[in-house]
Parts: sequence; structure tokens; C-alpha cells
Amino acid sequence: MATSARRVRAGMDVGRLDELMERLARVDRGVTVRPVREGAPSGDWGTQRLYEFDGWEVGWITAGSIEAVAAGRTVAEAVEAALNALGEG
Repeated sequence: MATSARRVRAGMDVGRLDELMERLARVDRGVTVRPVREGAPSGDWGTQRLYEFDGWEVGWITAGSIEAVAAGRTVAEAVEAALNALGEG
């Protein structure tokens, strides 16, 4: 079966993902992390933004919605950008 998912290497630096998870949990949200490819649309519903690099998108999810918050070339970079966007940087 073909898949577009990339393998995550052992020991990947996820930065302050634990802090982001705790921050979002305070407002009943979970964290999403997904790989993105250059030229692919962002995870924001209703937008037509395209990624300009290969990397990772970090966002939040609830029972009824999902939203991309930030992206970076590494998970750690995307997490840091998300914390900054949420005022926790």
C-alpha cells in the first residue's frame, strides 16, 4: 500500500512540544503535527496558502474543528513558532 507519510526518525527533536500540549489542554484543545511538502496547501480550512518548503505543520484540534497554527522546517521549529503565535514563546 502506498503512503505519503514520511518516517519519523528515532530521537527526533520535538522541542517544547510538551509545553504546547499543556498550553492547548488548558483550553480543551489537542495538538496536531503533520509533515508538509513544498507547494502543498496549508492545513487551514478555507485558505489557499501553499507551503514554500518541506517541513512540519503544528496546529490544534477540538471535537469540532482543526486549525494550523505554525510551520517550520523541523518539528522543534514549528512548535516554537506555534508557542510564539499563542503568546507563550
